[in-house]
Amino acid sequence: METEQRATEAVELMRSAGLRITRTRRVIVKVLAGSDRHLSAERVFTLLAGAGERVDLATVHRTMTTLVELGLAHAVNTPQAAVFGLTHRPHAHAVCRSCGETADTARLEPPGDAPPGFHIDGMVLQGTCGRCTRSPL
Repeated sequence: METEQRATEAVELMRSAGLRITRTRRVIVKVLAGSDRHLSAERVFTLLAGAGERVDLATVHRTMTTLVELGLAHAVNTPQAAVFGLTHRPHAHAVCRSCGETADTARLEPPGDAPPGFHIDGMVLQGTCGRCTRSPL
């Protein structure tokens, strides 16, 4: 899905949830929508600051938490930090134990037979990414 379309859909869902759509929220969503990687709040802040946007790191954290609470984004805890991506369907993530690189998996879906009381909307697979596998110890 195209970046602009993903960002527009997320903003519309935020609006329908009753949130005020601020410039800061729009640019944060646009950064997430335009990234092919999962991003930490600190990375989003750095990208926005580098583009001349005046944003506060605490505001980035709050906005990303709000997106997760609304089901518009997902958070994955890595060894370094929580990273975020816009949610488009339930899916699994592969996380490198060494560097924290996070990637969506193409074909793995969460199991349908969750334990009683659980609703599984994603899962995390841990391993070592290609870069870390090739790196000398």
